[in-house]
Amino acid sequence: MLLFVAVACVVAATARAVADGRPTAVLAARPTGVEPGVGWRADFALRRHGGPLAHAAPSFWIRSASGARAFRTREYAVGRYRASVVFPTAGRYRYGVSVSNATLDLGVVNVQPGVRRPLGLAVGPDGALYVADSARTTVVRVDPRTRARTIAARALAQPLYLAFDPRGRLVVADSRNRIYRVERDGSRTLVAGTGARGHTGDGGPATAAALGGSGGIAFDRDGNLVLAEYDGWVRVVRRDGTVGTLAGTGAEGYSGDGGPAARATLRHPHDVAVLSDGSILVADSHNGALRRIGADGVIRSVVSGLTAPVAVAAGPAGSSFVAASGIYRIAADGARTPVATASAPIGVAADGAGNVYFSELEARRVRRVDAATRKVTTLVP
Repeated sequence: MLLFVAVACVVAATARAVADGRPTAVLAARPTGVEPGVGWRADFALRRHGGPLAHAAPSFWIRSASGARAFRTREYAVGRYRASVVFPTAGRYRYGVSVSNATLDLGVVNVQPGVRRPLGLAVGPDGALYVADSARTTVVRVDPRTRARTIAARALAQPLYLAFDPRGRLVVADSRNRIYRVERDGSRTLVAGTGARGHTGDGGPATAAALGGSGGIAFDRDGNLVLAEYDGWVRVVRRDGTVGTLAGTGAEGYSGDGGPAARATLRHPHDVAVLSDGSILVADSHNGALRRIGADGVIRSVVSGLTAPVAVAAGPAGSSFVAASGIYRIAADGARTPVATASAPIGVAADGAGNVYFSELEARRVRRVDAATRKVTTLVP
């Protein structure tokens, strides 16, 4: 489930020619993966027109609204030069070369956070898409309209799944069997999990419970946090901070339809979603099924025969979207409609307008399906 995405952010660079005998410069190697805090090497070729070029120490510079910074090169004549550059923050920068009293403008670079391994997705209350990048231990906010990216949370322990609580705060399930809430000031508050893998703590504080393998998370209409446990359960963290089991016995199997969900067997559930009627949809991955837990606690299969459904998101009118061998819309009655082809999809989300987003394991990207046109576009990279 781990992805890598390289980000190409530099526009083609050209430099204007100067008077005879003065230098010109062109970008010799276009950098890729340009993002805040990550160094890259800028190569440019310094040339002359007409007479000889006076020896001088070229410098490569970047300028933004926050100021300018120069990077010295190691050579002093016509030739190819290289400078190491690190951009402190995201934004648009101009870059160029200064030599022999000439300033040569090479172009513009748009610096944005990269996403290497996009996994879980969530649409925020601001309408933006949030992407869990387990490789960089960050959550990246993506504007669906401009595709601009910013860091929403950093220094996480391999974030896997995302959700937003009723107050609009980001909640993250990580690879260490813990669930955190990201506060407005960037700090984190533990919601559930001790870091140990297991299934303990029912009836007590969720922060003292062991979780059985981090899976997808979602909030119900009452503000309770529902979570899938890969080892065979679906649990709930109630608003009072206590934890309980909604579904599963821990034994692997496919049984219990029509009866209490707590007595049913599941086989490695990966994700959960809360539908418009308040029922809970479970991606019962290794059973190839979507199963619904009603308000009465009874579990039933909605659809079966899917190929490894690993992510699910609520849609309108009791429908849902599932990432399996592709992306499908599942109607309330279980009817299945293809939405998009996908290469090993791993995450799925939908916004209020019906646009669908999904992340791909092998292609290492995040894509968007437009609700009106059904056109598929790539948001990341």
